[in-house]
Amino acid sequence: MAIIVTSVLPSGVDHVAHVNGVWVCDFASAMTLAFALRLHIEAMAQARVVAGNRSEVADNVYESSAVPSSHITSPTSSIARAPRRRIL
Repeated sequence: MAIIVTSVLPSGVDHVAHVNGVWVCDFASAMTLAFALRLHIEAMAQARVVAGNRSEVADNVYESSAVPSSHITSPTSSIARAPRRRIL
């Protein structure tokens, strides 16, 4: 991310603009742009943390729910199966 703060703005730019991948603004708008970009960067960082935690939680759920094959029972085993509920 690049930011240019200048008193001479490109044609067509009044205060703030994103031009060819670079933020350009005048001195009066610099603090506002900095604040907005900081919020955006913090939101992106938070989204990465959440995505990483989601993956970790999914892995933990899969590992804890994986049952060794010796513990899997067949439908004809001696364990009684719960009766099916009828949905109306």
